[in-house]
Amino acid sequence: KGYIYIVFYDRRNFSINSTHTELYMATSKDGGETFTNEKISDSFFVSNDNIFAGDYINITAYNGHVHAIWTEEDSAKQTTRIVTRGFYFPVDTIHSVANCNGIHFSNLYPNPSYDGNFNLAYCLEEDKEIEIKIFSIDGKLMNKISKSTLLTKGNHLLHSAASDFDLTSGVYLVQFIGEGISETKKLTIINTN
Repeated sequence: KGYIYIVFYDRRNFSINSTHTELYMATSKDGGETFTNEKISDSFFVSNDNIFAGDYINITAYNGHVHAIWTEEDSAKQTTRIVTRGFYFPVDTIHSVANCNGIHFSNLYPNPSYDGNFNLAYCLEEDKEIEIKIFSIDGKLMNKISKSTLLTKGNHLLHSAASDFDLTSGVYLVQFIGEGISETKKLTIINTN
């Protein structure tokens, strides 16, 4: 079982003879057994039936990061524009406990963070006391996300916001520390609004 993402043009919200078109994404989290549909274009565009716009649509997905690209026509201006949009869909199980070696800091996302929100995914092979710190790029301790706390073995996901730690736009180092193990990842925050 796995995740499947499909993008497609759709006219479901318009009359049968309309050329108004929107872009949708279908997502399955169970290997294609079920799908949910979500409109991802900001507004409709008018499609020209003489141009095969569907030839210029694509999607890429890796580790929960999904990027769609498509063309939209503007019949009033007689132009076509290329649109891209990025999404993040958290993967429920990042790594199994069997892949952990002490502490395994498996993911920090979205990275860069365009809204100041970010997630830290990590796993522990056994119950461990860990601490998570944020440093400026020049090594100054900015804040502690988690003080030294005993956590149970398994996968963990921590949702955080730059505003919770007085972080502004910039580049930071996020460090996981525990029982002789230290792992650091770089985090870029573009906007904290």
